[in-house]
Amino acid sequence: MVARLRSYLADEQEVENVLLAHGKQLAEFVFHQMMQHYVETPTRYVGRISRGFQLLQPVSFKIADLNAVRDYRGPVRPLGDTRKHVFGGFRRCVFPCQSFQSDEERRFAVLIDVHETAVIRWVKPGPKQFRIEYRRGESYEPDFVVETEAEKLIVEIKARRDLQHEDVLAKSKAARTWIGYANRHAQSYGGKPWRYVLVPHDMMTESASLAGMAAAFSQPEIVEEELAT
Repeated sequence: MVARLRSYLADEQEVENVLLAHGKQLAEFVFHQMMQHYVETPTRYVGRISRGFQLLQPVSFKIADLNAVRDYRGPVRPLGDTRKHVFGGFRRCVFPCQSFQSDEERRFAVLIDVHETAVIRWVKPGPKQFRIEYRRGESYEPDFVVETEAEKLIVEIKARRDLQHEDVLAKSKAARTWIGYANRHAQSYGGKPWRYVLVPHDMMTESASLAGMAAAFSQPEIVEEELAT
């Protein structure tokens, strides 16, 4: 950039003046050009069991009035305001309060908290609760983690139009790899198997069941041997 400016400006003073006055815009221009040629090499994940369990960390919500905590069984009007509210009254959730990013998430909570008797407990993990790294050090925080009598599920509910989005695919790959390591570890001590379930939002209907969604939308785990090929 400096060489380019020197090619048509009169002297070093003019070059310095331009850089001081427009340095930020010029840097953004160069960065934009660089990103057009950015390539990220495939990531190889390494699983590491550091301890037998991890304590759930408290999740905080800003609530001016405890009476403002809504019953999760009722929808918010308009539905688009769901993410603005805090919900409570759960029976199987490990936390007394939770927030939802969409009404589909709220309805899924109703499904697993009220209608699915095989569910033992569930949670929407807080920040840094699940250490699933998926891209350049960024952590993936699943929508739901559900434990049933037979298995453990990581459940993600996404708008159908976003299912092939690069970010969603990167998170899915990381989660499926995490599941692969978790299942091998579970086999070593006779623990419950894990599954990753990616549910299109429009399949979260009144007639939906957890078993049906898990059967239809489970994503295959990735094992170390597959990554090596």
